[in-house]
Amino acid sequence: MDDNDFVMRQVKSFAEGLGIVLNNRDGSKSQVVFEQEQGQSGTIEDEINKLLFKKKYDSAVRLVFEQKFILEHDDYLKLAYWLLNELNSCDDVDEELITELTHSIYKVAKM
Repeated sequence: MDDNDFVMRQVKSFAEGLGIVLNNRDGSKSQVVFEQEQGQSGTIEDEINKLLFKKKYDSAVRLVFEQKFILEHDDYLKLAYWLLNELNSCDDVDEELITELTHSIYKVAKM
């Protein structure tokens, strides 16, 4: 596996983390922490705020959608609701994008 390729490193890290979680037989909670690239810092909200500042609303929504498989259920909903409020405060956001995010929140909330 090429450790110089960003995507391959991410896949490898994810697989290692998944292996740790699946092999945890004593029932205790595990926490998987992914290494950040050099120069990468901050929270997911910081990353989303950067995208919103650049008016990359679709990228911000996509980033939140990706968190659905990473964050706990309630944490994902908090993040998604936060983004929805942020998008609703912007005048130039495509309504379809807001509808798509709202639909995703509704589906996850029903789980």
